Amino acid sequence: MSNHRLDDFSDLEFSDEKLNNTTRVPIAVLLDLSGSMAGEIPLLESAVKDFFKSLQKDPIASQSALVSVIGFGSTGQEKQFTDFIEAEQFEPTQLVLNTLGLTATGSAIKYALNKLETKKQEFQQLAIDYYQPWLVLMTDGGSTDPEILAEQIKQVHNLINSKKLNVVCVGIGECVNEEELASIHPSKIFIQVKDAGTDFSKFFEWLGKSVVAMSNSVAGQAPTIEQPPLPVFSFNQ
Repeated sequence: MSNHRLDDFSDLEFSDEKLNNTTRVPIAVLLDLSGSMAGEIPLLESAVKDFFKSLQKDPIASQSALVSVIGFGSTGQEKQFTDFIEAEQFEPTQLVLNTLGLTATGSAIKYALNKLETKKQEFQQLAIDYYQPWLVLMTDGGSTDPEILAEQIKQVHNLINSKKLNVVCVGIGECVNEEELASIHPSKIFIQVKDAGTDFSKFFEWLGKSVVAMSNSVAGQAPTIEQPPLPVFSFNQ
C-alpha cells in the first residue's frame, strides 16, 4: 500500500448543461453503524450535521445537492435517515444514529445504488438536469457479506467506468479491511480517517467544498476540487 495523491478527479463526470436551480447532485452517504462504531457514532453524527450546515451556506449548492444519509449494519438493516433532501430541508432531529449490528457492506451498497438509480429515473421522467451521483461509503471494518460485496463491486466498477457514478470510500480507524475497501474503486483508492475527533469534521468539510465546487461549475468546465485533507491510500496492482 502506498500514499497516493488524489489530485485530478479525472474520473468524475459532470453535466454539459449550465447549472440552474433545477440541476441536481444526488449524493448517498452510506454510514457503517455496526457495533464496533459505537464509540465514534456521536462524532460521526455531529460531522454529518455540520456537512449539511456547510451546504446551507452556499445559495447554489443548498438547492442543487440532494443528500440521502443511509445507515447500515446487518443485512436488511439499512436505514434511510434523509431521502435526497436539499440542505435547507434538513432538521437535526432527522439524524439520530444508533448501532445496527454487523457490517453488511455489500447489502448496503446494493441498497444505496438502488436508491440512486430510482432518483435518476425520477429526474429523467421530470426532465430535470443532474450531475452524476455520488456514493460516499464510510466503514471501520471488513464486510460480513463478502459474496454480495463482490457482486456489488463489479456493479460499482461498471458504473464508474461508464461515467455514471462517482465514489468516495473512507476507512475509519485501524481495523478496516484496507484491501477490501480499496477494491471498491477501480483505481483502488480510499481516504483514511484515523482520529474520529478531528478527521470526521475534516472529511465532511472537504466533501462540502467539493459539492459546492461542482454545483457552481459551468458547462464544459470541470470544477477544481481540492486534495482531501486526509491521507489517500492506493493499493499497487
